[in-house]
Amino acid sequence: MLYPPLFHLSALPFFFFFGSSFETTLLVNMVYFAILLFSCYFIARNFFGLTAGLASAMIISFFPGVFVLSRYFLLDFPLISMTALAFLSLIKTDSFSSRKNSIISGLIVGAGILVKLPLVIFIIGPFLVLALEGLKKHENRKNIFIFVLIAGGITGAWVLTAWPNLLADFFGIINFQSNVGIAETDPGINSVEAWLYYPLWIMAETGLILLIPSIYSLKKFFGKYRREAILLASGILIPLLLLTVFPNKDPRYIAPVLPLLAVFASCFFGIIEKKPIRNLAFVLLFFVGMSQFLVVSYAPFSKYSPFEGYCNAENIVDSAGMSAPITVKIFPESYYLNYATLLNIAYQKNSEVYFSTSDGYLLLTTASPEGYTEIDSCLVPRNMNYKLLKPNPGTSH
Repeated sequence: MLYPPLFHLSALPFFFFFGSSFETTLLVNMVYFAILLFSCYFIARNFFGLTAGLASAMIISFFPGVFVLSRYFLLDFPLISMTALAFLSLIKTDSFSSRKNSIISGLIVGAGILVKLPLVIFIIGPFLVLALEGLKKHENRKNIFIFVLIAGGITGAWVLTAWPNLLADFFGIINFQSNVGIAETDPGINSVEAWLYYPLWIMAETGLILLIPSIYSLKKFFGKYRREAILLASGILIPLLLLTVFPNKDPRYIAPVLPLLAVFASCFFGIIEKKPIRNLAFVLLFFVGMSQFLVVSYAPFSKYSPFEGYCNAENIVDSAGMSAPITVKIFPESYYLNYATLLNIAYQKNSEVYFSTSDGYLLLTTASPEGYTEIDSCLVPRNMNYKLLKPNPGTSH
C-alpha cells in the first residue's frame, strides 16, 4: 500500500541522530504531540478564551485514544495532530478574508494530506462552512481559490510522482478494505451495530467523564457559540458519517476527531462567568483527567515474559527465529511491545518471523507462509494449536 511521504521524512532526522529504535519513534511522536497541544490550545482560546484553551490542551492529553496511539509508530497519531493544526489554520483565515492566513492554511492542509490522505474527510466540513461564509465577498473568493490551489498543488506534486503506483494501489485499496471488513466481521451499513460502532469507540477513546461539563452546558453552548458549534459539528459529524458507511472499520480511523471533542469539552469554561468557579472547575477537571490517565496508562507488563530473561523486542525476534518451523508463541500485547514494533524489527533483520494479533495477544511463528491467509499485511494461521506462555513472576521489564 502506497502512503504519502511526509511522516516518514519527518522521522529521518531522529533516526539519523539517535538510531533506529522504539524509543526513537516515540521522539518523533513527541513532536506531533507538541503540535497537537499547540493546536488544541489556540483553537479553544480563539473560541472560548484563555482558560478554555488551557483546559482543551489538558483534556486532549488525558484522552485514552491519544495515549494509546502516541505509543505506536503509525500514521494515525500524526494525522490527529495535523488535523487539529489544519482546523486551527482554517479558522485563522477568518472565512478566507485574510490572504496571508489563507496561504498559510493551504500550506498546512497540503502538508497534512501528505501525512495521510484521510485528512481531507476531517477538514472538508469546516472548510465548506468557512468557504460559504467567505463567498459573500469577491476578495474572499480569490483567497479560497489560492487556498485550494496551494493545498491541491502540494498534494498534486506527490500524486504526479507516484501516479502509476497510486492508480494501481487505489483500486487495490478498495478491494482490500472491503475484504478486510468482511474478514474482520465488521458490521455492515444496514445494521444497528455499524451506526453505533464509532460513537461507542469515541466514548472509549475520550473517557466520557471529561465530556460531562460540556454536555451539562450544551444548551448555552449552541446559544452563545452557535458559529463555533457549527464548525466543530461539521468536523466531527461528517467524518463520523463517512467512516460509518466505509466497509472496513477500526477505532483508530475516528481518532482525528478527538482534538475537536477536547475543544468542545472546553466550552464549559467559556460559559462560566465567575472566575473562582471557573478556576475550581479547572482544578477538578485536572484531577479527574489525571486519575483517568493513571488508570489507562497502568500496564504491569513486567509480570509477563515470553522467554525467560527476554523482554527486549530484538531478542524476541531472534528467539522466535531460532524456534522450530511450526512453533507459535503467544504473549500479552502492550503499548511498548506490540505487533508494529516487532514487525519493524523483523523487517530490519530480514527475519522470516511472522506476526499477527488475536484478542490482545501477539502470535509469533517461523512457519512457512503455506497454509496461511493474508489479512491486513500480517499472516494469520488457519489451523494451529497456540501455546500460551504463562506469566513469569519476578521477571523484570
